[in-house]
Amino acid sequence: MTRLIDDPPAEPFTAYRGDRRIRTDRAAFDRDAALRLHCLTRDLLETVPGARG
Repeated sequence: MTRLIDDPPAEPFTAYRGDRRIRTDRAAFDRDAALRLHCLTRDLLETVPGARG
């Protein structure tokens, strides 16, 4: 996890759960919830000393 924060993958990034790709083109994927999680994660990382942002 730390490596991903320090050296994030190039866009576009695809998420997996186990060996199955997480689909973002289905009704079950909540884009608003994903954006909220993204913003919360970014805000949290901004509080970490030495974290790139």
